[in-house]
Amino acid sequence: MLLFKMIFSWVLLLIIFFLFEAQLIAKVYSHWEREMKWKAAEAYSLSVKKPILNVGTGGNVRFIGDINIDIEDHILPNQMKIDLNKPLPFQDKQFGSVVAFHILEHLEDPKSTLLELSRIGERIYVSVPLFWDPIAWFTIDHKYIAY
Repeated sequence: MLLFKMIFSWVLLLIIFFLFEAQLIAKVYSHWEREMKWKAAEAYSLSVKKPILNVGTGGNVRFIGDINIDIEDHILPNQMKIDLNKPLPFQDKQFGSVVAFHILEHLEDPKSTLLELSRIGERIYVSVPLFWDPIAWFTIDHKYIAY
């Protein structure tokens, strides 16, 4: 019985360690990935002299586009409250870059949203949580885990 308790304790510790490490690695990678995509989006939009649309801002002040949209009100420059499950009120190819970080997993129909984003933007930069990030699995409002 003592051997079983020791093995169980070690297995439990390994699981906790793995979850902590997986979350830490996912957070570092996700931050790096978003930084690189944002820089690419800025560079492209400057080269074609068209604005950046930041979709699903979540009030994040690190990435502020020329136009920022979210389903909730936030205090950001050029913020618009728009439901992404409906057609967007923008012209075809109005934006050089459309940035959508960590929003697709919250939507009912991410495919139609991606089609709508590709209609209004020349280039689309998307980031979703990594499938092995424990936070992605345990966040209640995530409708999808991996795409």
